[in-house]
Amino acid sequence: MRIDLLEKRRFRYASWSRDAKLSKKPSLVLNNGVWMAEGTGGNHHYKFTNGQYTYIV
Repeated sequence: MRIDLLEKRRFRYASWSRDAKLSKKPSLVLNNGVWMAEGTGGNHHYKFTNGQYTYIV
């Protein structure tokens, strides 16, 4: 799994199947993710939406 920072503080999520090499095409790519802070302790997560599905990483 990899999360990349894109322009305008948007993020891209890419993941591969367990046995795939990172040099291969990802199994899943989600664009336009947002970084979400949780409190003041530095915790955070990323939120990606794809159609009716929401992924929180």
